[in-house]
Amino acid sequence: MVYNLTQMGRKLIDFRVVGLALLIAVLLWFHVVTEKEYVQELEVPLKIENEPEDLVLLTMPPRTVHLKVRGNGKELLKYNLDREHRFCRLDISNGIRGEVLYTLGEENVGLAYGLHLVDISNGQLKFRFDRRATKSVGVRVNTTGAPKEGYTVVRKRAVPEEVSLSGPESLIRNTDFVENEPVKIDDRNKPFQSRTKLMAPEGRGWVFSPESVLVEISIEKLLASTYDSVPVIVVNKPGGRRISVTPDFIKLILSGAESSMREMDVARITVEIELEGLSKGEYSLPARIKLPEGVNLISAVPKRFKVVIE
Repeated sequence: MVYNLTQMGRKLIDFRVVGLALLIAVLLWFHVVTEKEYVQELEVPLKIENEPEDLVLLTMPPRTVHLKVRGNGKELLKYNLDREHRFCRLDISNGIRGEVLYTLGEENVGLAYGLHLVDISNGQLKFRFDRRATKSVGVRVNTTGAPKEGYTVVRKRAVPEEVSLSGPESLIRNTDFVENEPVKIDDRNKPFQSRTKLMAPEGRGWVFSPESVLVEISIEKLLASTYDSVPVIVVNKPGGRRISVTPDFIKLILSGAESSMREMDVARITVEIELEGLSKGEYSLPARIKLPEGVNLISAVPKRFKVVIE
């Protein structure tokens, strides 16, 4: 097969000419179209600026405002592409305690030359301000999950135990503590520490100092011990009556952290039977068992006692 190189060259030139003509046509069409005037609906972020240092804005501002903007196609296209400068600014430096009404206009939107604001659908904003106050509050340690089976949490502590909290005067007076972001204990069997941020109360304008605390979690092994003959005592005896209790002791099985159980003394356990308001007779009564903090009751035998009042 014989190719005519001259003909091929001419065809290639023809394709280039056609392509160039199409490109010129598209550019001309784009120029004509973008010279026309349009009205476009937009949603832009609302930026709150210059919040007074001695006040707290209680109202949660809308995240965006809805605009209708008029202009030629080229300017609208540039505005849509310029995300960095496409927002609505609101200066609230003139805020006062109570309610303040702000009206948004073209000066808040900052449109480029050639663009005009037609409408803002949520153009009036009513904000409520309160005085800013500061106080020291405690940190209540917040945890999730449970340690490994056979272990228990002995102590949870935040360092520091108090922080400075700044916020709305009307709310801070009833705020005595804050919590940290939850610390996971899941399946741990040793003491550990975790740096964690503090969680603000509901609302806006809260400031912490410091913003985080060191949470110390003490975990110990659980121990169980049996106490066979813990004495039972009666309280609020009827005057002038003889009292007998059968049996006069109780068997307890207790559990707790290793350190607590090793220091455990029977003298720290109180088992009482309440007789207030009872007269002569025979009764079957339960006992009230009081244990040291951190010690738990697994079982008690017997559950009830024979009490005779003569």
